[in-house]
Amino acid sequence: MLVRLLLVAMPLEVASGFMGKIWRLVAPRLKRHNRAIANIMSAFPEKTTNECERHVMDMWENLGRTFAEGFFLNKLIAQHERFEINIEEMQAASRKLKIKGGVFVSCHSGNWELIGYPGLVHDIELGGVYQKIKNPLVDDYFVHQRKNLWPVGLHAKGQQAARALLKIVKTGKCVGILADLRDLRGIEVPFFHRGAPSNPFPAMLARTQNVPLFAARCVRLPGVRFRFDIIELPVAQTDDRKRDIETTTATIQKQIETWIREEPDQWMWGHRRWSR
Repeated sequence: MLVRLLLVAMPLEVASGFMGKIWRLVAPRLKRHNRAIANIMSAFPEKTTNECERHVMDMWENLGRTFAEGFFLNKLIAQHERFEINIEEMQAASRKLKIKGGVFVSCHSGNWELIGYPGLVHDIELGGVYQKIKNPLVDDYFVHQRKNLWPVGLHAKGQQAARALLKIVKTGKCVGILADLRDLRGIEVPFFHRGAPSNPFPAMLARTQNVPLFAARCVRLPGVRFRFDIIELPVAQTDDRKRDIETTTATIQKQIETWIREEPDQWMWGHRRWSR
């Protein structure tokens, strides 16, 4: 944890900027850089190679900043002046969610580690799921850093997590799920001109439990500041359960794509989103 000791010794803005520069320097030498370039060029055929390369370089800086800020989460969420939330959007969401709970979906954009912040400041009881880190000491550290953002608890990705999230929704609370990654056991829906294997669980949860579905994103602003956007998504409800889940999953991915198009510098282009 030498990196942690180095970063937490710095002021937040310095640590964020420093790690952003490091990632801009190192990441282009990694295999994922070429994959990111190929992915963004496929997604935006109208953009030039130079434009796509600039987006990917800015993406690496965003990821470096996000990594550094992960060591400052509790400090960040205590500084409310760093965050912008559309009050009307949030109040409308809060009124619905406090009646019978609901489902939030989001994506790896901006600093996604902070996506629970709007729920925290509006007293929405929120639980989530995360990718467990192999090193148990590191895993415990980051779960501890995140726990204030997820008062109903964080659950390591897997079958146990699915059951835990279902139970949370059944008790009238809310869950948050990052829905933009490849799911090899999922269903294929359109995403940037191509079919992409996508996680149907958020759609299934909203449809079967008859609760509202919201999409939320975090947008990075200058000066280690962030804006949150929240929008309610329609949940298909017909006699065909399977088709309803497919339709709603496609709706989720369409909204994520729309947001990525608006801020292509802030999404993770380096993962295998489309391949089976």
